[in-house]
Amino acid sequence: MSIEAEECPIYVKSEMYRSCDKACQQTDQMYQKCCVVFDYCSFYRTIWFFWLVFLACMICLLGSTLACAIICFRNRGVVEEEKNSERDSESQKSDDTI
Repeated sequence: MSIEAEECPIYVKSEMYRSCDKACQQTDQMYQKCCVVFDYCSFYRTIWFFWLVFLACMICLLGSTLACAIICFRNRGVVEEEKNSERDSESQKSDDTI
């Protein structure tokens, strides 16, 4: 990282950056250097974006795990019911033959 790029975190946290409007964005050299040249002001360079992506991934992971668990438990109940119904039908057949 160059010395100029090391100034960008300080600039982005400064009051000068927060109060910079459209006219300032065209004329301010620090804004041009940090935000245009080094692309330091993009939303995906901020910490909240990384937390948002992490949270979204965790929600997807937990949701898919929960969905798999629900599907497996429902299928297990269906399989057990089929086995029970097969046993009942077999016992009825054996009772009928006697």
